[in-house]
Amino acid sequence: MKLHKESKGTLVVAILFIAFIGTISIYYLQLWSLVILIPLLVMLGLIFWFFRVPTRAILDHTENIIAPVDGKVVMIKEVFEDEVLKA
Repeated sequence: MKLHKESKGTLVVAILFIAFIGTISIYYLQLWSLVILIPLLVMLGLIFWFFRVPTRAILDHTENIIAPVDGKVVMIKEVFEDEVLKA
C-alpha cells in the first residue's frame, strides 16, 4: 500500500496529536486511557485509509476508456455551465 504524497503533513500532525493526547491520558487518566486511545487510533486508521493509493488491476483493452475512480457512471448528459466555462 502506498500513501499519497500530499498526506505527509496531515499524517505527521495526526500522529503527533495522538501521541500527545495518548501520553497525557496514560499519565493522568490511567484507568480511562483506553476510552480515549481507542477512538484516536480508529481515527488515525481512517486517516491512513483516506490517503492510501490503492493498487488497481488495469485490463489491457485498447478500445476502453480507463478512469481512476472508485464508482460507476450513472448518467452522461450534455449541460450548459454559465458561471465559469460559459459553455
